[in-house]
Amino acid sequence: MAYAAKNRWDELLSAATKRGVTSAFDHQARFARGVALLRLGRVPEARAAFDSATALIDDDERARLFRLDRLLPPAVNVVTGVRGMDAATYRQLSAIERATTAAMYWALNDPKSVTVENEAELEFMARVTIADWIWTDDELGIRGTDTDRGDIFIRYGPPDEQLSIEGTASVQQDLSASGEVSSTAWSKQNPSGPPGGMSASSQLGGVTLAWIYTSGDVFFFDLAPGFGTARTPLSDQQFVHDLASIKPAAWGNVDAPVRIDSLSLRVTRFRAKNDSADVVLVTQVPARQLTHAVKARGGTMSDAAILVDLRLVDGAAHVFGRDSSRASASEGPTGTIRMSWVRRLGRGTSIVRLDALSPSAKQSANALRAISIEGAAGFGTSDILLTRVDDVAPPMQVARWSELGLTPSTGEFEKGEKIGVAWETYGLSSKDDVNRYRITIEVERVNKAGAAALAIRLLDGLGALITQSTGNAQRLSIGFTREVSARDTRVEYLTLDGLGTSAGDYRLKLTIVDLITNAVASRHTRFRVM
Repeated sequence: MAYAAKNRWDELLSAATKRGVTSAFDHQARFARGVALLRLGRVPEARAAFDSATALIDDDERARLFRLDRLLPPAVNVVTGVRGMDAATYRQLSAIERATTAAMYWALNDPKSVTVENEAELEFMARVTIADWIWTDDELGIRGTDTDRGDIFIRYGPPDEQLSIEGTASVQQDLSASGEVSSTAWSKQNPSGPPGGMSASSQLGGVTLAWIYTSGDVFFFDLAPGFGTARTPLSDQQFVHDLASIKPAAWGNVDAPVRIDSLSLRVTRFRAKNDSADVVLVTQVPARQLTHAVKARGGTMSDAAILVDLRLVDGAAHVFGRDSSRASASEGPTGTIRMSWVRRLGRGTSIVRLDALSPSAKQSANALRAISIEGAAGFGTSDILLTRVDDVAPPMQVARWSELGLTPSTGEFEKGEKIGVAWETYGLSSKDDVNRYRITIEVERVNKAGAAALAIRLLDGLGALITQSTGNAQRLSIGFTREVSARDTRVEYLTLDGLGTSAGDYRLKLTIVDLITNAVASRHTRFRVM
């Protein structure tokens, strides 16, 4: 406890290691090793120490110490009013549901997914361990993790600065002109002096402790005689509650890359067997942004390498798919690297997490998406796959989309590019062994201000003109009818030409009408011409 309170990590490691040798089943010694190793930057060793420590305590103690509600919002988000998984809801879950929720939380809150260790989870364990050491009072039956200081410490980590102010905030007299200067307001206006407008009275020798974070957050605690522990002043309790609702946890002291951008991630679903789907995932990694800092200081191309990590998490919080690769930092004309994956997902909701990291620059870009697979049957269509239009035309008589050999796009196209559009139609009715259906494609410019008129030519996969639309409209609808030999799955690949000179954001709607049954299916997507 003394070593941790004074940040003397080398000495803590030495003492804990010696204790571990003489008493192999002392879980506190192993927790101490984990804390010291983590603070010394030896993350893999810290993980091993924490794993061995938690294996030595029983399920009840493990559940008490590392309850996820220590990091969750206490209640409804006071700003948005949206209720998600908060502490009150979490406490009502069964043990199995809590375990699943915690596993999902850590799977989605790993600051460096390209490493084996979850640095945030290890930091949480270290904070809990330190709080339980320093602020536990056995005589009063108070556990350090459940004190006001323990709660703040676990949520936001060690403060960057501490101040002691004579007198407790609960008895300080407000002498401001308005009579409305709270200790919270003081923290933002006068960080170097006593509470602005407040006269500190050292009633009964009390002291106010201020924890100051570089993020701008400041917390006060009364160290009033007779209470046995520090408490958040009554006037600050609502502020602390509201902040925890908005920002339930922070990891500012964790060695993690700086998130500089959000990755674009386009998701396209095609039906597969057994209520599953083949999902196409496409992204563009901002190589120039991620590696700029390395090149600016004279680093080499090998120093500017980018690590890309894709994870798939199911509804039970199991990571059932992962792909880690090293992307070349050589840049194309736009300074980005296009990457794509095809994965088969089962029925239900899965989470996709994508991270791109420049280890040398310590900068990252991330994407997080939930993908729902409904296991639909009967008449319908796949999502719309936007593609690059290559010089070599794809084969047209194919059974499935994957046989087309297309190059998926994130939906961003340069001026002058043709735009490929592919999809599958399922469950069309047949009459005399023939499918008869009508395809309509509507294109609307989203940002209309000052935009030129639209004109579109619709080409088949071989480049032959199917139909076209011209005029001065901002929203065009073009369509045609097909009458072909019946199939269970129809694969379509068309090319939009004519938008290449009209920069802007677009919304595209595909509508299929089965002319035998008059059933209708439709899909939407968006793209951009730059």
